[in-house]
Formats: sequence, C-alpha cells, structure tokens
Amino acid sequence: MIMTLKKKPDLTDVSRTMRRKLPILVSRPHGSTHVPSTIREDMVLADKDITDYADLFTDRIFDIPQTYMVTADVSRLVVDLNRAPDHIIAQAELSYEGVVAAVTDHGKKIFQHPPNLKTIKNWIRNYHHPYHRRIKQCAPKVKFFIDGHSMHPFGPEQKPDAGKPRADIVLGNREYTTCSLATTTYVAKFFKSKGHSVKINDPYAGKYILGSYCSRHRLPGIQIEVNKGLYLDIKTLKPKKGMIEKLNAEMTELIYRLLTEHLKVKM
Repeated sequence: MIMTLKKKPDLTDVSRTMRRKLPILVSRPHGSTHVPSTIREDMVLADKDITDYADLFTDRIFDIPQTYMVTADVSRLVVDLNRAPDHIIAQAELSYEGVVAAVTDHGKKIFQHPPNLKTIKNWIRNYHHPYHRRIKQCAPKVKFFIDGHSMHPFGPEQKPDAGKPRADIVLGNREYTTCSLATTTYVAKFFKSKGHSVKINDPYAGKYILGSYCSRHRLPGIQIEVNKGLYLDIKTLKPKKGMIEKLNAEMTELIYRLLTEHLKVKM
C-alpha cells in the first residue's frame, strides 16, 4: 500500500518549527564504537568486529533537528543500554543476551577474562545509569518516543532468523503495547511511500528502553530498525554515497508529519 499524503510540507513552516524544541525524544543506544582502553585490553575481538557490532551512523540517520536526543557514548559490547540493568547472565553461559554479553550474536567470544559481578556492576553504574538518567530527564517534556537502531541485512547465526533476509525497515512496538495500531500503520505507510519494505515486530519488537518508558496511554513510542544494507557496504562498512543523508531526511520528514498530521500536535 502506498501512502497518500495530503500535501507537501511548507518548508518555511518546517524551518520555523525546527527553531523550537519538538516534543519528540530520540534514543540511539547502540551507535557507539567506543571501548575504554582498560576494557579493550581484555577483549579478544578485532577492531572490525567491534565496529560491525555497532548500529553504525545511527547518530547521523536519527539526528533530527530540535528533538530531544540521547546518544550512547560506549559500545554495547561493554554495556547494552537496551537491556535491564539487573539482566545479568553468568559469563560462563556464553550468552549474547544480558546487560553485559559474553559472546556476540555471531557467536564470537568477547572477553579473554570474563568480567566478574563486581566489574559488571561498576560498568552498569558508569555507563548504563547515566544514559537512562538522561532519558528520564527528557521524557516528561515529550509526546512521542523513538528508539533508533540499525540491523544486519541477514539474521546473525545466534538469532532466530539466522540467515534470513530482513526488511528495509522493522518497526517495534512490543506487540502494540507501546504504540497503537493506527500510529504504527501511519509510520509503516510513510516508509513504504519512500520505497522501503517494512515489517512490524519481526524480528525486533523492542527491548528494555521501549518497555521501560513507553506505553500507548502514557508516552507512546516505537523502535525503528534500519537495514544496514540500505546505507553501508557490508564488507567494508563504508557508507554508500548520499544514503545516510537520504535516510536522515526521511526521518526528519517522518517526525514532522507524525507530529502535525497524525498526533495533531500544535507547533
């Protein structure tokens, strides 16, 4: 289904609106490749593995002017900001889940000497808590929440969809508990109107961030996963010419339309 838009936004109106804070919070929890040197020393992964594990360039794709933005400053290989702080799995289990994983979703071991419980709790205090404090500070000021991610074009071997191709865009709403059918459909139609294939809650429905801060009756929110194949050369991890800018323009347009046309927020 192709989305029919009533009219093209007046760019003067967009520019004027963007001078003020928009009531949208954008979270980008997995975009960082930074690993503190003392932690990097004990990692057995190659630099490319660390880079590949990040949601590369989501800091630019979801860089929406005048929104409230919270951005990760540490790699998810250190602490996964989209997992509960008490979701601590014993490193001996070699799980890719948990707030501090033992292996990647490709099954590669992360640490030469797995961190003990005390170390894990220190990392949670130093990296996880500050990120979520920033979200809590911004949340009362907004009307809608977007959790911005990117994903591999094919399911990694540790995932349920291993080897299967993924859609261009995957929208997650935790089985419609964080966002209504109407709003989810609006966002899906927008991306389809741009020529993208879209799936909902498959393979990602949203995790700790969406579940902690969003509900359809309190603060509605949606997770947006962008297929890395749209904007990256998967072998070199270099961006395709103009694609990051194109996707960023689409996200900016989506937010403006969502606020004005669907949520009916007065700008």
